[in-house]
Amino acid sequence: MRGLLSLLTRESDVKRYRTGIFLVSAEPDVIAKVLPALQEHFPQVSFTCLVSRAYVELFSWLGEVFGKEEVVWIEQVKANPVRWLAALRKREFDVCVVLWSGRPTFRMSKVAAFYVKVRRIIVYDENGDSVVLDRSNWKYVLARASARLRKWRPANVLFPLGFIYLVGRTFSLSARASVRTSESVDVAPRSDALFDSSYAARIEKEKSIYTALHQESNEDLTERINSALSYVLDKVQEKVRKQTGSNVWDFVVKSVNERPGCNILSLGSGPCGTEINLAQRFTVDYILDCLDINPHLLAKGEERSRQFGLKFRFSAQDINSIALPPRSYDIVFAHAALHHFLALEHIFSQVRNALKPGGLFIAYEVIPRNGMLMWPETNEVVQRLWRLLPDRLKYDHSSGTPFYTPIHPNRNVGLESFECIRSEEIYPLLKKMFRTQIEVPVLAFTRRFVDTEFGPNYDLSRQEDRALIDLIFELDEQYLNSGKLKPVTIFMVMDSGY
Repeated sequence: MRGLLSLLTRESDVKRYRTGIFLVSAEPDVIAKVLPALQEHFPQVSFTCLVSRAYVELFSWLGEVFGKEEVVWIEQVKANPVRWLAALRKREFDVCVVLWSGRPTFRMSKVAAFYVKVRRIIVYDENGDSVVLDRSNWKYVLARASARLRKWRPANVLFPLGFIYLVGRTFSLSARASVRTSESVDVAPRSDALFDSSYAARIEKEKSIYTALHQESNEDLTERINSALSYVLDKVQEKVRKQTGSNVWDFVVKSVNERPGCNILSLGSGPCGTEINLAQRFTVDYILDCLDINPHLLAKGEERSRQFGLKFRFSAQDINSIALPPRSYDIVFAHAALHHFLALEHIFSQVRNALKPGGLFIAYEVIPRNGMLMWPETNEVVQRLWRLLPDRLKYDHSSGTPFYTPIHPNRNVGLESFECIRSEEIYPLLKKMFRTQIEVPVLAFTRRFVDTEFGPNYDLSRQEDRALIDLIFELDEQYLNSGKLKPVTIFMVMDSGY
């Protein structure tokens, strides 16, 4: 097994590591000491965290301190160890980090340390010190083990038995997994894998989030945003205008007004605030269909559209399973909606077939890493900039009461809802399934500083705050233009290609 054999090898170039698994099996105070050291030593690594739910209840920030693709609950692993450990083994992580607390224990996470495929196993102790497990450090490792055995005398008998159990259990799981390979599952489910018992729960969670969000929306039914974020989004619109001749909203209005009798479809319209604002500028006859899964939000849009005498139609349905009539729309519009959809291939196929000849698919969309996580290279830049900011700009407002955050969090926001469920796949699928007419990528990391969590810290009446946002945005542009970082937002205009 690669994990076990890595104990006999030697490798010093840890800078190349990009993926890792963090096995959280220690006392809470040990975890609290180790997490900052882990972030400092491996800023470029995106970790999967194998942890008991009890730790998350004690430390809500556990999943926010450093970047991880997902959290794997130890309770899930225990329920079906063969399937989950086989799935972890397929991942082939660069590094496995385990915690060596004061008391020797033998838990499921220790089995995972032997079983997963990794290039390197690194142990952190209760002081935050680390040691790489290879043949050059065997004397040190044995000395630390002996010290713990002397401290915990019952372990003099139990440790050999426990170690034999771990090795035996590991080989047993390996043998069982080789027989049941067809039953193994991916750790991070994608596409059809999520159309299961959890799908309905995610749908209800999504509805409740946005119903609550729009309880405090603007009078025109658009979402309220802080002034710093608004300032940055104005810069985005200006960039689009410089490259295309008009900003996003002007482009949509112009495209409709060039098509008398225009049939328009808005995907994931919510309460239709943006659509209502745009429709008031249309000068040609039109019909605008608003599709969303939340009937409560659509009811808000329907009431307001009637006040303005707009030609809207509303349909509450799951867009993941839509069936659109062929060649029925002149324009299909998606604004910050695609990153909530699961069945992207199906949806894009329906849109392509639903476009009339010469019709346009216009997307102003968020395309970060799945779960709205930062890519390792982006996270590294953000953390460096974060250290340069004054402390007054490091207060997180996401939970109501602001709290100081010494390290910029890299949260996976899609664990229970559909937020950014397949966002990193949106752009390549659009390029594959449509013909691109216009493409404007923006924002590699600026939004991380001014979004809901940290934007309220900025006071645009202060010249230094405005200048700081300008500087961050300019650095963002430099990284994007050089190709060193990926954009998280894009404006695209496409057609069906025929």
